[in-house]
Amino acid sequence: MKNTRILLSILLIITLSIASYSKEEKSQKIEKDFSMTSYMRNGEIKDFLNLKTITFQDQKYELYYSTAVSVGGQKSILQEYVPMGQTVFDFDQMITVQLFYTMSDEESSEGYAYGKLESLNARSKVLPYTRGAIGYVEEEQEYIVEFVASSGFDSDSKDKVLEWGVYRYYDFKNSKNEKYVMVIEFSKRHYGEQGAKKFANEVGILQKKYMVDFNEMELPKVNFLSKSELTEENLKKYKE
Repeated sequence: MKNTRILLSILLIITLSIASYSKEEKSQKIEKDFSMTSYMRNGEIKDFLNLKTITFQDQKYELYYSTAVSVGGQKSILQEYVPMGQTVFDFDQMITVQLFYTMSDEESSEGYAYGKLESLNARSKVLPYTRGAIGYVEEEQEYIVEFVASSGFDSDSKDKVLEWGVYRYYDFKNSKNEKYVMVIEFSKRHYGEQGAKKFANEVGILQKKYMVDFNEMELPKVNFLSKSELTEENLKKYKE
């Protein structure tokens, strides 16, 4: 069955393992994935992808946060979706869709996926529980990155967060033959120190409950500004 092939393609390639870390490594400056105060909902969320909702396991996820960013020439659009009643501050589950405007034909989903794995490996040397695994689903031509990541466990911070999730990376071209990389992520969170180790070690339960269905979920159809259309003038139209 397809779901069995997907799980085997990931779990047989590489398994998750808890990384050790030292006091010296803790002092390294590693950018954290969880920026708990960086999201602001101002009542007007710009739908850059023309994708207001996503349905997963019969539950509707609504667009809560979006941004169009340009860093070092790399442009991307990111949108985050949570179940009704949840926020990006305190969500239990979230789906994220990110579209990367590639700058060359050499850029690919493979590169982005392994880049994420390298980032997780670097964080694992500093933060407990953090680890990652990668696999390739040939039938779908997708790279899958499964991860556990933590925030606040390397300090006295009261905001201790653990997150388990799955990224799906794939390449596609639009009608103008322009190449893009799309990433869709499902993530599940645990808050606080109590029960954190149990959550981090119960990856198998989370895989059975969410991973197979998420990997089989039909990818969302999006409609967005192309590379030639992604100009400051056109972006301003979203902000009017």
